[in-house]
Amino acid sequence: MPKSSIYFIGIGGIGMSALARWYAAQGWRVAGYDRVDSDLTRALKELGIEIGDELPANLAERPTEWTVVRTPAVALEHPICTWFLQRGVPMLKRSEVLGQLTAQRPTIAVAGTHGKTTTSALLAHILIHAGRSCDAFLGGLIAPFGDRTEPTNLLLSADRTQMPNDVGAGVDPASAKADWTVVEADEFDRSFLTLFPQAAVITSVDADHMDIYGDGETMLAAFREFGGQVDGGGLFIHEDAARAMGLEGNGVATYGWEVEREEDHKCSAAGAGRGPTFGLADFEVVDGRTHFSVGLPSEAGLTGGIRQPIVSPMPGRHNAENVQAAALLASYAGVEPAEIAAAMACFPGVFRRFQVYALKSGHTVVNDYAHHPVEIRRTVEAAREQFPGRKLSGIFQPHLYSRTRDFAAEFGRALSALDRCCVAPIFPAREVPLKGVDSHLILENIAGIPAETSDVSTFLSLLEPMSEEVILVLGAGDIDRMIPDLISLLEGGSER
Repeated sequence: MPKSSIYFIGIGGIGMSALARWYAAQGWRVAGYDRVDSDLTRALKELGIEIGDELPANLAERPTEWTVVRTPAVALEHPICTWFLQRGVPMLKRSEVLGQLTAQRPTIAVAGTHGKTTTSALLAHILIHAGRSCDAFLGGLIAPFGDRTEPTNLLLSADRTQMPNDVGAGVDPASAKADWTVVEADEFDRSFLTLFPQAAVITSVDADHMDIYGDGETMLAAFREFGGQVDGGGLFIHEDAARAMGLEGNGVATYGWEVEREEDHKCSAAGAGRGPTFGLADFEVVDGRTHFSVGLPSEAGLTGGIRQPIVSPMPGRHNAENVQAAALLASYAGVEPAEIAAAMACFPGVFRRFQVYALKSGHTVVNDYAHHPVEIRRTVEAAREQFPGRKLSGIFQPHLYSRTRDFAAEFGRALSALDRCCVAPIFPAREVPLKGVDSHLILENIAGIPAETSDVSTFLSLLEPMSEEVILVLGAGDIDRMIPDLISLLEGGSER
């Protein structure tokens, strides 16, 4: 008898919770464990998913009748993992389950060390807005849109509440399988090597996860292997990533910023050294929205593309690159350029990705997940463009001891682009402390601006003297939990 019960160890993680919700939607019995009670776990409980320290009685008595899934963030030495290991119960990684789930489904994957969540959310939004059937597993919460009133990390083709009222008429709500499944191809723990998508994008390959790969070349080799697993011919790589991977000029379709374009604004195929196959151009910020144009394939194929103007609510050139990546994948899936532009104009945004709180006091708080030096640099650049002439203060929570150790100097340089900076203690996530590694490593590398480090409880007193500044709250840990208190200090709890 096929298994119809599944147990998630670490069910409250953003990726695990999306899988849990997907299986619940398919009628499976779903249960799980997580050490942290959060908004995500509470939302899962509201769906009837069992979450607690105790195993469900049926699972404890007959564990082989359940599928057990573990996130790598929970160590095998954890007592709950030990319980299964002692009984010889196999535990699948989340990536293995996602690989099995997508193996029989047309899949589009988004890979890269930065931009996966935003690009995946953009792609899913474009497909759904254009009336295509789409399931999407996201690494963040996409804001409500259409009739959907709650943020979500799982979009289902059978759920009409995710769509605007005037689109999606051709989608069968009872359909168990979508035309496309959108997934993030995560390089951590080499998870993306379980995927064999029909189309994919590689947004970036900046060094990261050296605790897994050891060195940059080993990481690049994994990305090259992933690229070789795209079996539908729809592989697009950012030109910087293609160059780093040694694939530039090898017939790979690339995208990136143009230096010069022909007068008729037609895209042309790019040979080695001639720029990207599909180019971004005409970037400007007008009334808080970004305007630019993307290059897309024509009916004739990759070598005679067209240009599509885009107006996006998302700030920053890095987000324009994410739009270009999503647009290329949507075009591969059959979405017309005008449909892409229409979807972009109403993209609702992703929580913790340049999420803006504009306050009546004149202060602006920006919540952003940036946790790598490149991401911080790009977020600060976007804030400079979005809020010209205003002071930028930053509160940064480093994520992982190993990442802090490996990139302390790069973090310092990126944060030095602020006008003022506070550095919180390291958020350990899955790691144990490393001797001699703390936030002072980053603080020592910040130059030219006032900078200090303290625990979160004292940040508010440090920030009190600010005068109508923009405050960037940066990091992938739990630093965003301080934002309500920060807003209360600045505004008495009210937002505009």
